[in-house]
Amino acid sequence: MTAKDVVDAYMMAFATRDHEQAKRHLAPDLAFVGPIDTFDNADDYLESTKRLDGLNATVTPRKTLVDGSDILMIYDMEAAATGTSRIAQWFHVDDDRITSIEIFFDAGPFRALMAQ
Repeated sequence: MTAKDVVDAYMMAFATRDHEQAKRHLAPDLAFVGPIDTFDNADDYLESTKRLDGLNATVTPRKTLVDGSDILMIYDMEAAATGTSRIAQWFHVDDDRITSIEIFFDAGPFRALMAQ
């Protein structure tokens, strides 16, 4: 699989809330950095993403840039509770697994939702 194939498969699992399938594409020692959370393993990261399940969000891809093992994906995530958020994720892939994710977005709507 190419790095893009791995990220595409992960994003499909993420979009359909298939956490077990998503986990197959993540290295156990995944490094995740975002504006709300930081994790150093896939299990804690996936547990955190489960909080998004209740949003019933839709993901609309906008642009994917490939640079070897680095993939930058820009997409819109739309949910009634948060509106539309433009999100950029930088993935790094080694040995057919995502080893790091850095995510960029306006966390304001999500922090407000989590405070409720």
